[in-house]
Amino acid sequence: MFLHLLVNSDANIKIIDKFLRAIWLECCDHLSGFGHKDFKVRMNHKVHDVFDSGIKIFHDYDFGTTTRVFLKGLKHYQLNIEDQIILLSRNEPLKLICATCKVEPAVNICTSCNWEQYSFFCKKCSKKHEKVCEYFNEDSSLPVVNSPRMGQCGYTGGMIDVERDGIYRKTES
Repeated sequence: MFLHLLVNSDANIKIIDKFLRAIWLECCDHLSGFGHKDFKVRMNHKVHDVFDSGIKIFHDYDFGTTTRVFLKGLKHYQLNIEDQIILLSRNEPLKLICATCKVEPAVNICTSCNWEQYSFFCKKCSKKHEKVCEYFNEDSSLPVVNSPRMGQCGYTGGMIDVERDGIYRKTES
């Protein structure tokens, strides 16, 4: 899975954290942080101070069932844009097929069976699986979503998944 983002270099790196949470990660307001093997990355660092050309960092969300996303700065541009962060492109959703019928698209993942080969189910087979798996209920049945957080800790999808490739705008609280 991938995202290509255009980020204002004068913005705090926190804007990337908020964006990743909104599109891919947020489930229960867990802690998150950025890191690099050679230096500390803090949320108040400016994007241009962290992403020197070619620098790779990581972002960890949830320090219990951690989802790690790797980030790399590619280029620096002089642009006159108002937005702090813009989604330029992203992967198409994975086309997962039901493990039982092997025909219909998967809509649910069983988190209690997700270590096994057969954990993705279409709508019809989800109902069948519920009868044989005592844990396939509200807590262990999660939707198939376009996110590396799929199947983790109650994650049900991002707030901006429905606005495919649209511009992320920070909402004022």
